[in-house]
This record gives sequence, C-alpha cells and structure tokens, in this order.
Amino acid sequence: MINHTGFQHLIDKATNLYDSNPRMPKVDWVGLPLGIFMNDRMRTVGATCVIRPALRVATIQLNTQLFATLTADQQGAIIAHELAHALAFFLGYVREHHGHRWQWIAKALGDSGERLHTHDVQHNLVRRRIYAHKTNGKLYALSLQKSKNISFNVRMVLEFVGEVEVDRNTHTYRWSRLIVNELRDSKIFTGQYKLVA
Repeated sequence: MINHTGFQHLIDKATNLYDSNPRMPKVDWVGLPLGIFMNDRMRTVGATCVIRPALRVATIQLNTQLFATLTADQQGAIIAHELAHALAFFLGYVREHHGHRWQWIAKALGDSGERLHTHDVQHNLVRRRIYAHKTNGKLYALSLQKSKNISFNVRMVLEFVGEVEVDRNTHTYRWSRLIVNELRDSKIFTGQYKLVA
C-alpha cells in the first residue's frame, strides 16, 4: 500500500481493527496494490476509490479541502469507507458497491457502513461552458470534458458564449466569464438552479 497523505495513523487504526476481527479474511496490507493520495481538485465528494480491474489496482483520493475541516474521527470514518471499497474489490466482491459484504468489511474497518457521509463538502463548485445554438438560440451547458469532445459538425452549429460556476450546495449559478453580454440574465438551467449576481 502506497500512502501519500499525512493520515498513516488513521489507516493503521482501520487496518489494525480489521486484523483484530477473527471472522475477517486475512489481508497483506503492505503488498496490497493500493495507493492513497490527497486530491486538491476534488469539489463534489469527500473521497473516492478508483478501481482498475484490468490492472488489479485501486487508488483512494481524499478531498484536501474537506479533510482540513474534519476531526480525526470523521477523517478516519471516510478513510475506512474508501478502504472498504478497495478491499471488497481485492477480496473478489467486484460488483458489491454498498451491499451487504461491503458493509461487513466497512464495519470491520471502523466505518458505520452508511452509503454517504453527512459532511458538507465546501467549495462544491463545478464549471460549465455555455454554448448557444446559432439558429434557434437555445443554450446548452456542457462540462469542460464534454466541451472538449464536441464533434466538428456540432461545433459548427454551436457558439461559445461563456462559462458559469454552479454551486451544487445552494443550487445557484453565476457567470464567471461572459462573451455575449445580452445573455447575462438568461436562464440556463430550468427550475433546478437559479441565477445569482
């Protein structure tokens, strides 16, 4: 296991708790192809476990900004939660997600076995690029990744008009970059998000 965080004591606490449970399958924690890293770019989740079945490896990424606001117990619970995902994969429960066997492993690691944490993820902002259809004027909000993958034919009928910053906590959005000033008060998201200054 590779750990590029300052939370080795919390990882050790979870793994020691797991190892002390005689009903759990034995795990070689040192040789486990698992990396744990901090991620400064995370905005919408507290942590995530990325599993690559073809390579038989897993990576846990922890939200740097959220972890700076949490107590050691809260940090430990999130680490145990993500370790449970990785361990469920390595034990062969590939499609387990948050099922019974995952809960069994999560509880052995010291997590509650709940599907989601209840911490408010600060800076829960995502950017969307806004495009207007050249003939009917309809607005489209695309993620940065989707906007990079627009085909040539679609790009010919869409015009880039700006970017908005969407706050998923407050369900609001605001223009962060506006090229076509006439669209400043346009409603981009119908009913779901409201425009703020």
